Amino acid sequence: MWKFLTELPILVRYLIAGGTSTAIDLGILYILTEFFGWWYLASATAAFVVAAVVSFIFQKFYTFGHHDSSRAILAKQSVLYLALQIANVGINTFLMYALVEWVGVWYFTAQIIAAALIAVESFFIYRFFIFVRRS
Repeated sequence: MWKFLTELPILVRYLIAGGTSTAIDLGILYILTEFFGWWYLASATAAFVVAAVVSFIFQKFYTFGHHDSSRAILAKQSVLYLALQIANVGINTFLMYALVEWVGVWYFTAQIIAAALIAVESFFIYRFFIFVRRS
């Protein structure tokens, strides 16, 4: 089964990895907001951070097959990934606020829309800047 999963096209692997981290993101968002009474933007931020860690691991090793874990490479990728995630948290928060407060979209739907937009932007940054294989 693992061999099958690792030989899928890169976009399919990206969708699997992203879908997994998005499910984690949405699950945490829903639980913190609905069951713990957190403000939806605080829940979204906390969920995004947890999902980002999961995403890094999946994207590096599974999607892009970048198994070089030397300290220098890992440090460089971690810093670039963290910078992207910080930017993405800002983008996510802005999109969530705009969609909920200005457009009237339910917070959960707003998160799905924001996640989809961020996924497209992130794929290209991961592929061409963060998890680039140098031959």
